[in-house]
Amino acid sequence: MTIKEDLNECEDFIKLKTFNKNVSTREKSYSKDAQNDTIQNITALKQNDSIDSILINSDKKMSFQKDAFSFDTKDISNSGNYSLNVIHNTSPEDYTADGAVKITPKKNKYKNDFVSNNNHKDNEIKQFNSFDEDLLPIFNSLNTLIEKGSSYGYNSSEFMHSISRLNQYSEMLNETLKKVNCNLFTGCNCGALNNSQLIEFHENMNHFKKQNEILCSENEALRNIVLRLNQEVANLKKDKENVEDKNISNEYISGLLSSYDQQLKEKDDIIVSLKEIKDKMIPEDKWNALKEQAKIVLEEYEDSIKQIHLYKETICKLTNEHSLKMIELENQLTEQSKGKKYAEQELLELKDGYLLLKSQIEKFEKSQGSIILLNDHLKIVENLNKEHKNEINQLISKTDDMSFKLAALTKERDTLAVQTSELYAENLCLLSQVRTMEKHTRAQKKQINQQMKEIESLKKMDLTTKETLSQVIKVAEYVKQERDNLTDQMNQKKSEEILASHQESVELKRLQHHLKISKLKAKKKLNQLNQRLQEQNEEFDKLRKTYENELNDLKDIVRQKQNHIERLNFNKSSYDERFNELWSTFHENDKV
Repeated sequence: MTIKEDLNECEDFIKLKTFNKNVSTREKSYSKDAQNDTIQNITALKQNDSIDSILINSDKKMSFQKDAFSFDTKDISNSGNYSLNVIHNTSPEDYTADGAVKITPKKNKYKNDFVSNNNHKDNEIKQFNSFDEDLLPIFNSLNTLIEKGSSYGYNSSEFMHSISRLNQYSEMLNETLKKVNCNLFTGCNCGALNNSQLIEFHENMNHFKKQNEILCSENEALRNIVLRLNQEVANLKKDKENVEDKNISNEYISGLLSSYDQQLKEKDDIIVSLKEIKDKMIPEDKWNALKEQAKIVLEEYEDSIKQIHLYKETICKLTNEHSLKMIELENQLTEQSKGKKYAEQELLELKDGYLLLKSQIEKFEKSQGSIILLNDHLKIVENLNKEHKNEINQLISKTDDMSFKLAALTKERDTLAVQTSELYAENLCLLSQVRTMEKHTRAQKKQINQQMKEIESLKKMDLTTKETLSQVIKVAEYVKQERDNLTDQMNQKKSEEILASHQESVELKRLQHHLKISKLKAKKKLNQLNQRLQEQNEEFDKLRKTYENELNDLKDIVRQKQNHIERLNFNKSSYDERFNELWSTFHENDKV
């Protein structure tokens, strides 16, 4: 590739950038002098003039140190932690005694604003640092371009003029960034930003970041082109070939310079907005006073909450008492309404009777011809009224007495119902005990049956022993018979056989003695077995008697309880009959 091809690529790259929408608006703001200066600088680079002496001073001015843009992020973050606790549009009631924000259902909005402000502030600091980091490669790329331009050996006063203009822009950037850093530091100490201002600042920072990414991509492309040009220039110097001049119009480079100028203007606008925000911050004295007021308000709020709890408890008690009283009053009203109805019926009946009496009196007067005097008649009427009033009073007193008696009877009925329920529960408990005892007796009966089986087995053993003894006796008798036969034979035989018979008699004596001993042992064993059987029978009889007595006692208790329950039921029925009689008499008296 040659230098011409590289320059053509540069032109195509710049043409693509000029098609952006923002470039058309920014070209008007940028001055034509700066555009002419940049074009002249590029033509000077093409002429391969030596500018070593000029670039020495420019390198001093254009050495963009990292210290100018490395902000103390720790100080900003620490100061931000203090300032983020400050929230606008809050009242002293929104803070606790420790100075922290109080979270209540009514003040969740302030909490959300607080969290959003904290997040916006942290994002601002991060974006400012990222913006700083994004600017560093741009200035480093400019330094490399200047160093590489010095390696070309070009010399041009117009290029130096453009470099001085770039120096001015860089100094302006340094000053604005320092001001922004100071404003952020002071703004963090004074208070937090409003939501709308934070959103604007956030949008501006995102816009700057996008522009910085675009500039970085452009610088990387230009850097690659410069490297290629350096290689081609070195090759041309070796071959001693001449490089033709290439004219570049103002349209190709105006976009980059106008965008750079627009970025500076936007940064100035941000600085102005940050100054306005700083003026609106709350001072520390007012903030401390608000904290103290918030502590006082929180204490009062806690006291009021305690009083509210006490009021609620008293209100619950009063409502319960009021409900009970209302129930009693409703019952009284129902009773009074019933009495009123009965009284109205009685009045109607009395009116009817009065009208009948009046008609009868009129008829009687007509029939008798006014025999009774008026005074006597009035006295008689007064006496009748008095008697009627006395009867009414007596009826009222009787109704009151009957109502008291009814209340007493209802209480007695309730107590009797409670007693019956208790007796029913006791009866159930006794029935459960009887069932357990029956189960126990069944188990003991099973044991008795097992022991009876053992006794039967022992009896069988006794029978077997007796049978064996009878067999032994039979054997002995058979032996006696044989002995008698032998004795007869021995008498017939000679003295030789006498000795043998004598030996047999000795053996028989031994056998008889052995039989006697075996009989005695068998008798002793049988006596022991009989004693054991008698003892076991006595124990079983005792157990039977005890269990039978317990069962009889339990049956007696159950009978007593049943009798008591029957009596209570009988009393209940009698009381119900009495109550019905009293109720019927009460209704009859009311009707009368």
